[in-house]
Amino acid sequence: MRKYIALVLALACVLGLVGCSNSSIKGIDKATKIEVVQYDKSNGTEIGTVTLTEETDIKHIADNLNSLKLKKMENNDPTVLEYKLVFYNTSGETVETVSIPANDWVGYDGYFHSITSGELDRAYIAGLFNSTKSTHTLEVTENSVGEIGRETFNLSVEISEEDANSLSEIINGATWKEGTTDCTSDCVITIKGHMAYYHSDCGTFNKYNLAEMSAYSSRVQEVNGKSVVLSEKDKITVNTILQKYITLSVDNNSATLDIVEIRDREKEESIPCDTALEKFYEDESNEYYFSVIKSQYIVVTYNDGSSEDIVTALADGRVTMTDLDKFNIEYHIEPKGTN
Repeated sequence: MRKYIALVLALACVLGLVGCSNSSIKGIDKATKIEVVQYDKSNGTEIGTVTLTEETDIKHIADNLNSLKLKKMENNDPTVLEYKLVFYNTSGETVETVSIPANDWVGYDGYFHSITSGELDRAYIAGLFNSTKSTHTLEVTENSVGEIGRETFNLSVEISEEDANSLSEIINGATWKEGTTDCTSDCVITIKGHMAYYHSDCGTFNKYNLAEMSAYSSRVQEVNGKSVVLSEKDKITVNTILQKYITLSVDNNSATLDIVEIRDREKEESIPCDTALEKFYEDESNEYYFSVIKSQYIVVTYNDGSSEDIVTALADGRVTMTDLDKFNIEYHIEPKGTN
């Protein structure tokens, strides 16, 4: 991640005394995109970037800034920024850059201004980075993933096009239902600019839409949310992709494999096999045989999409003889000590 020391150097020029300014920050109400950069207040390093393209988000931030009464400061002392907001017009040109330190200042047009009246909705901006249930529609990078619930919330880990397509296929192919769940998301996934929050332990996706908000209020009410709980197979696929880029709260290696089916391909597909008894398993009391040499065609499929032959599955303890009975796999039993 690129690091920028967001220290604003003092200007040499000292201005005369000035009064309060009620004028708006020129042009930000016409912006069509805002890039929001978050900094670590302890050292000024950049820790995250979010790009807003939704009209409602842009209007909220612009209206809030323009509601403030500001006083241009006589001189600009060095300070560490908390946020930087870059406003763009439809042509992609920068309209204005607004700097927000940790104190009640707003920087623009080359100067810091103290807030003499009104309240900067700092919670709204912070919520873009810190909320596990953000109701904002955000565009981060076109295809990216990020972690939630750690000291930093990084939304700019770009993923490969191949992985993005795999995630998109699962997300778009799922059956979503109205309403969100109470799952605490541990990551966020953005595919082609569309964001969804995800809980890797239970495989739940939540999407949130921006709610109606009173002017400059930092309190958000969720509306029109959607959710989906993935199948175990899809959950493991998604988690495996995400773990290439970020740390998840769940360890897929400890996940329990469930048997989806056991197939006898020799019988289903009339595969020719050598005619001879084949011992494929034994326990303390019995030996188990197939009537022909076909163990390689008895295939076990699991809920994560993997499969293996019956000899390996039995030897590693993932399948029992009861499972063969459940799926109507025919075999012959010989009690030990009868030969």
